[in-house]
Amino acid sequence: MKKKISAVLLLSFMASNFAQAQAHHSVDDLKIGILYVVVYAALGMSMVLVAFKLIDWLTPGRLSKQIAEEKNLPLAILAGAMIIGISMIIAASISG
Repeated sequence: MKKKISAVLLLSFMASNFAQAQAHHSVDDLKIGILYVVVYAALGMSMVLVAFKLIDWLTPGRLSKQIAEEKNLPLAILAGAMIIGISMIIAASISG
């Protein structure tokens, strides 16, 4: 019985400390966090666009023309896979 009571007291103490720590965050911290998210999202998307354009330039023909006008589904799947792979690399480099 004492072990259950002490465990409940410990959990309630930890929860109260967590609530107090959360209360100390200000609105300014939230604004800065949102700003960082927007900046990193824009940076990541621009890097993906540059990488896609570089791949488009290095390959024969125009990827966008092949995909949009000629409805080349295998090429669209390949381009999508490349974009996902590049996005994963960029996300890892930005977060790390």
